[in-house]
Amino acid sequence: MPVVLNRICDYCKLQYVGYGKKFCSHACKGKAKIGQPNRGCPKGKIPWNKGMNKATNQSVASASQKNRGKKRTKEQCSRISEGTKNSGQVPWNKNPDQFEQMIKVKTIKMMRGFVGRCMSRLGTKKESRTIEELGYSPNDLRMHLERMFKPDMSWENHGLGKEKWHVDHVKRIADFPLGTPASVVNSLTNLQPLWQHENLKKG
Repeated sequence: MPVVLNRICDYCKLQYVGYGKKFCSHACKGKAKIGQPNRGCPKGKIPWNKGMNKATNQSVASASQKNRGKKRTKEQCSRISEGTKNSGQVPWNKNPDQFEQMIKVKTIKMMRGFVGRCMSRLGTKKESRTIEELGYSPNDLRMHLERMFKPDMSWENHGLGKEKWHVDHVKRIADFPLGTPASVVNSLTNLQPLWQHENLKKG
């Protein structure tokens, strides 16, 4: 194993820990090769091995650097939560504008997914924009699903996972013949919100 030595960079003249190298970084090596005058370390390094205090030989890394990769404790999480509450910030699910935007994004992604699945499973060709292809808007889809919500269903628990709900096709996509238009397969009358466990049982 090579011996670690404290060296002086031939270019920037700062002390660093090395294994027989002449420069503290590739940047210094490149500057030295082209003969550029020394205007300090191009990497902006401080003397003594990237953050080591020369007198005490101890790390002077910031608190964030020392804690990088460590999980927060419960006390730290609660302190952060309290700080957010006291700062006057409104959580996204309590902010009407952000909540409406979230639902709009979800419904648009749903509609694109409807068309994409028809293209991959039934060979349907997309000849126009998604809204024109399906014949309804994201808001129409939202209103239809909300009218059919079961108890405890909300936009906050939509997705994949336990106690989540999906958008289910009453008549499965596989039951339609090849080439069936996306507007027929994904008509609002063929869509319903369904709990994940119920959807998986349905198959």
